[in-house]
Amino acid sequence: MMAGGAARAGEPRWLRFVETTDRHGHVEAERAELTLDGGKRVTVERGGAAWQAGYLANLRRAPGAVVLLDGGDLFQGTLVSNLGEGAAVVAAMNALGYAASALGNHEFDFGPVGPHATATAAGEDPRGALRARAKEAKFPIVSANVLDGDKPLFAPYALMQAGGVTIAIVGGTSEDLPRTTIRPNLAGLAVRPLGESLAHAARDARRAGAQVVVGLVHAGGGCSFRAATLSEASPGDLAGCERDSELFRLARELETRAASGDGGRVDALFGGHTHKFLTAVVGHTPVAQAPPSGLGLAEIDLEIGADGKPTGRFRVPPIVELCSATLGGSCDPHHAHGAAVEPARFADAPVTADARVAAALAPHLERAAQARAQPIGVALDGKIERRYTEESPLGNLVADLVRDATRADVALVNGGGLRADLPAGALTYGVLFEALPFDNRLATVRIGGAALRRLLARNLSTARGVLSISGARVEARCRGSELAVAIALADGRTVEDGGRYTIGTTDFLALGGDDFGELELGAGAVTIDDGAILRDIVAAGLAKLGGVVRGGDPRWFDPAHRRLDLPHARPVACSAR
Repeated sequence: MMAGGAARAGEPRWLRFVETTDRHGHVEAERAELTLDGGKRVTVERGGAAWQAGYLANLRRAPGAVVLLDGGDLFQGTLVSNLGEGAAVVAAMNALGYAASALGNHEFDFGPVGPHATATAAGEDPRGALRARAKEAKFPIVSANVLDGDKPLFAPYALMQAGGVTIAIVGGTSEDLPRTTIRPNLAGLAVRPLGESLAHAARDARRAGAQVVVGLVHAGGGCSFRAATLSEASPGDLAGCERDSELFRLARELETRAASGDGGRVDALFGGHTHKFLTAVVGHTPVAQAPPSGLGLAEIDLEIGADGKPTGRFRVPPIVELCSATLGGSCDPHHAHGAAVEPARFADAPVTADARVAAALAPHLERAAQARAQPIGVALDGKIERRYTEESPLGNLVADLVRDATRADVALVNGGGLRADLPAGALTYGVLFEALPFDNRLATVRIGGAALRRLLARNLSTARGVLSISGARVEARCRGSELAVAIALADGRTVEDGGRYTIGTTDFLALGGDDFGELELGAGAVTIDDGAILRDIVAAGLAKLGGVVRGGDPRWFDPAHRRLDLPHARPVACSAR
């Protein structure tokens, strides 16, 4: 929906572009029960499609047409979404009135329609679930740099009318796509350079009649929160911003290409993928990125002249958090102590959750509630923590269960596959899903000792998700500029360069995800188990423990005897002296 209040005579005419990104299936609001000073208990909701609709309703009543966009990674990540391979998210986005979405890396995760994560049966389409959701959507998915053969998998741009102006939304996808989804689902696809592809698509869109071009990419960055609105007159600086991130590099490249004639001008740019937020002006381009999980909105407003073209004036308001009430001016319940609770207001009006959007989601939420409530059969006396870049109790526990299930010499689990702690209390399937939202299968990889040591050295040298390990202890030390890795197996053997070892892991890693993508594996080295998914295997393993399990059990994490013995925190960088 692109409606907006009419501008009064003599007032500037503005187009208002509003973005969400990295929703990852979050269409329900997060609920927090809080006890305030004096003992009063209140419930505060954050995010969720119904509250987002309330904020948008207020914005759409203000002057200026509103164009609603998403930066990609729509579906994968919550039970309500995964049960229908993203159908709940499309239902919500259709009700909210989205104009376009970028193509994210996790859009490929479901593979074919049905239970298989990759095409294993004759006639299965490795992108069947994605195509089904795209067909249901009342908005286009756009990406200029993901090609199927010699043609884009989806349209490189979408033309639309808003406020009497012809607009092009030009899409793009991070160049690290092959590393961040299940590779077989990308069969036949090529990922082209993002800057060149977006610039050329912008040029083509202008030739097709676009008066305004907005870039919408699943590639991101991050900045510290800004409380002030940015503009062409007050662009601020880039202090606190990740200036070398993919989104910032893209913004600079687009300006350079437009100036040289090797691409069309992009009037504004929205990002995603990094699960951070930002507002910035890069060169002369306004750039913004919304918070993940549907928790906030990013906005860029462009002033439009009488000729229907941007005048060069713009506004980039601060990121807007979405919630039912604010606590001390914030949606964050951690700020509740001693803070006044005020009903949410936006655009000078109270915010009300939209019952129509809630009704569109009701059947999906009912189905998820039944699955979420199923007990696992075990309780924790304290939380089991996950960490993305460091060895963690949850990472080690999951690696242990993978090793038991695959009967491998060593098991490896990636930090990006773990998304939440396991909290204290009785575990349910819904709680476990929050920690393990991806429907990965188990796999084994036969690998040489030298390749295994290189794999671990590469992972320890980066800030990407750590590889949690089971069945071995790793000692890494710098020898000049080289990071030397020694691996001692649980049975006392040392991993030898010429030895062959079985690695238990997930299909995502075994098929080339994360650091596994640089392994050179021979034919028959990878075996995928198309049976139970990892989450169900972890549930069964936890159930076997039974009763009450210690959250701080040293079997999974002992600070005095770490499985990863490193000279300092990752990334481990070595330099010759």
